[in-house]
Amino acid sequence: MSYELAFTVEAEADLKSLDKTTARRILKKLQQVSEYEDVAHILKPLTGTWSEYSRIRVGSYRVICRVSGEQLVVHRLRKRSRVYRA
Repeated sequence: MSYELAFTVEAEADLKSLDKTTARRILKKLQQVSEYEDVAHILKPLTGTWSEYSRIRVGSYRVICRVSGEQLVVHRLRKRSRVYRA
C-alpha cells in the first residue's frame, strides 16, 4: 500500500516560498516516503500541542504531516528554527 500525498493550503504556500532545489529535495523525499508500506518507522511523532502530527526531516527543514487513512497529509514545510511556532 502506498499513500496519496495531500497538501494543506499552508503547506502549498510554504513549498512555493522555497527555492527550487530545496523544494525538489522535499518533494522527492515525500514521494519516497509515500511509497512505503508502513510509514511508522519513517515518521517521528511529535509531542505537546503537536501530538497529533509527525515530522520528516529533510536537511534543516521539517515536514509536519499526519497519516489520515490512505493519505499522507502535509501541513507545514519550514526550517527547524521556525516550524514549531504558531
